[in-house]
Amino acid sequence: MLPELHPLLYEWYFTGHGAEVVAEHARGAGSRWLTVGTPSVASALVGTPGSLALIDANDAVTLRFPNLVGAAQVLIGEVAAVIGRALPSDVVIVDPPWYLADVQRWLSLASQQVDSGGTIITTLFPELTRPSAGRERDNLLAACQRLGRVELRTAAVTYRTPRFELEALKALQLPDPGDWRVADLLIIRDVQRPAAAVAPDSASFHRGLVGWERFVIGPQVVFLSQRHSAADAPASVVPIVSCPGHVLTSVSERDSRRALVSVWTSRNRVATVLDPLQVRGWLQALARGEPAAVTAAAQKRADAQLLLDLIAD
Repeated sequence: MLPELHPLLYEWYFTGHGAEVVAEHARGAGSRWLTVGTPSVASALVGTPGSLALIDANDAVTLRFPNLVGAAQVLIGEVAAVIGRALPSDVVIVDPPWYLADVQRWLSLASQQVDSGGTIITTLFPELTRPSAGRERDNLLAACQRLGRVELRTAAVTYRTPRFELEALKALQLPDPGDWRVADLLIIRDVQRPAAAVAPDSASFHRGLVGWERFVIGPQVVFLSQRHSAADAPASVVPIVSCPGHVLTSVSERDSRRALVSVWTSRNRVATVLDPLQVRGWLQALARGEPAAVTAAAQKRADAQLLLDLIAD
């Protein structure tokens, strides 16, 4: 079983057609490709003459795209921490999280890595993504025009709808919308590398890699944070009352409920953890395939039962 995609890692993958659209632009722009957060594009480029590298936050990426093994340099980790080890590239393809600071940061890193005169290909969120999206897009387009020659392809790529999004819609009693998420594509040609590298702000590092611990339990991926630790808490795990069926019904960073989340599954089930040490022990046991202690605790403790409910099929 493949580990499921997780909202905390912003894991929206292109459809097969979307990946091929981006790959075709990449083939036309050069032959030494660095793909960042775009494993489906890297997979589509396998077999094309040239060199290929992928940076991704999820170490299961080669399980999901086995044709990358031996065909691409695969670097796992936060993009700023590993991009300096990537093969030289005349084309950098990025699909950053759909937030202004993330797009700016990924574009900055891409511009420092790509060969002078090379090409950057990036997704761009649509104007209706949020109230400020139009203004943010204008700022990004202006910044990209300072980097090189910009081409904008509207509604160019579609994403597969991941399970965590389907679970959120189901909790809202909404039908499956199919593959509804669409992005524009920005192609920046003749990129001139900046005179000086911009040191990345550690506070901007990928939220799913800092302050969270990852557990794989069957196909589910569970992230645990210690930010709500409370001494002498009456329970280790408590529900978030505004989440129906323990489901976070939006993955937007603007959702105020995210501040309450300290355990989060790949099916968008969430709760607040007040005793992370206890919950960590339970999750470790479940990840090892040894649920007996947690099941026994659930006979006496509502918090242990709540944790089991979060990961129930």
